Amino acid sequence: MRKVYVIGSSSVLAPSIAKLVVGDSLTAFIGRSNPYGLENFIKSQGVTDEASVAAISELLLNDLKNTSGITSASLIVLSGVSSNDWKSSFLINEYMPAKLSEDFSKYVSLQKLHDNSVTLIGSSAAYHGAKLPYAATKASLNGIVHSIARDFKNNVRINLVVPSAFESNMIADWDNEKRAAVASSNYIGRLGTPDDMAAAILFTVNNPFITNSTLNMTGGTVHI
Repeated sequence: MRKVYVIGSSSVLAPSIAKLVVGDSLTAFIGRSNPYGLENFIKSQGVTDEASVAAISELLLNDLKNTSGITSASLIVLSGVSSNDWKSSFLINEYMPAKLSEDFSKYVSLQKLHDNSVTLIGSSAAYHGAKLPYAATKASLNGIVHSIARDFKNNVRINLVVPSAFESNMIADWDNEKRAAVASSNYIGRLGTPDDMAAAILFTVNNPFITNSTLNMTGGTVHI
């Protein structure tokens, strides 16, 4: 049995992931709040410093230790912040994915679980630019993926899903004109949906032969 941990229960992607996870997998959602009423919610105190990231890692690993019958585990890190603040951008977009990926990978390797995976969520901003702290810290995820893939090969698959703007709270303030312009600028001709992104994320979880890869979910607007 696989257990899937999703960091970021308030993300619009969380209910889509919950809906698309099928079979005998168990799913646990970790975050400060549970606005979608997701089952198996684990409350955390949010990310304010390195110690708070360590606390999330402890929550994750303790739950994994206390769940019986697990043969494989997956970690999905949805949390991110689009900000001009360097401290929060570093902690949430860069340090947390790195720390959680490393701690999770060490644990499942020592426990000899099989077909484990980590999925990180990047941004097209890393390729075309945006707020500097946001673009820079999202770009760092490539290095995290390559390093974890190298250090834990044969034990953990790790991949990066890179979306462009999609239907989420991040574009809630866009007017219809901007939405139409962005939608028409990609090769698909529409904005992505949470279900589109969740399907890509779960592809990296479920496909046993994908690792150290970047999955382009930008509708063709960014060449990765």
